[in-house]
Amino acid sequence: SALSKGFKQRVGLAVALLHQPEVVLLDEPTSGLDPNQVAQIRALIRSVGESKTVILSTHILQEVEAVCDRVVIINRGQVRAAGTIEELQSSHGTTKVRVVVGGAKKDAAAKLLKHNSIQQVEQRKLKANKQELIIHGVPGFDPGPTFLDMARSRKWQVLDLVKEQSSLEEVFRRVTTGEGS
Repeated sequence: SALSKGFKQRVGLAVALLHQPEVVLLDEPTSGLDPNQVAQIRALIRSVGESKTVILSTHILQEVEAVCDRVVIINRGQVRAAGTIEELQSSHGTTKVRVVVGGAKKDAAAKLLKHNSIQQVEQRKLKANKQELIIHGVPGFDPGPTFLDMARSRKWQVLDLVKEQSSLEEVFRRVTTGEGS
């Protein structure tokens, strides 16, 4: 056919909307499209979603992050988790804090691991008596305040602190397999 895949996707969506359904079910709507076509289909999905319920079935989690307000994770026919992306990240994801600290001793990671809500600490020595620590909290726990309390009490110099939340992909892996960030 002379129509591009992106145009066929848009035509298919238009045909599905002709009879004005309250619910629109889309299965992998951007699969095989180029980036410009993906952007157009996403904009169309968001537009339709303003007045209709759009259910998106996809394994492309960037797609979910780009167009969905709520997420349901289904594994082996069972609903395993549901909520907004932020709710799922908070309840099933982990927060990690990447810090650069000066003046901390080599045992800084071991001291942090004594806290039962700190899951893992990666430690890397930098130049000039500085270290980078990547501190992973257990799901639902932000290790930042714990680290800052410890740094303050030990008079460590905090040079940089960046908080990172689990991606939706990490949340999906944790929910469906127990693996994750």
